Amino acid sequence: MRLLSKEACAQMPQEMDYYREWREDSPEEYSLAMWPELGGFFRWGSTIDGDAIGWLTIGEPEEWPVIVVPHDSDQEPPIAETMTERLVGWASGIRYDSSGFAEGAEGHPLVCERW
Repeated sequence: MRLLSKEACAQMPQEMDYYREWREDSPEEYSLAMWPELGGFFRWGSTIDGDAIGWLTIGEPEEWPVIVVPHDSDQEPPIAETMTERLVGWASGIRYDSSGFAEGAEGHPLVCERW
């Protein structure tokens, strides 16, 4: 899981417009509303496989559920954890098997940087 760069965040409005166009053409494949639409998807990260990760903007912001928008499979329901729980569980290896992750500086180290 990785957070989006400043450049990727700047491109988000255009990417959300692309998704809206795809949804118009194939609503069965692209079923989510996009923020700022009511209950829309607000992307904040991605996986190395190209899946988008973000919130469904339903209810109060501190209660927004996390959802993964897969790039090559069917949409699944929201995740029953907060963003912080998801990131900590992933980074610590407590909730997820990390045996498939590369090790060492040559691999994909966890990097936490302030913009």
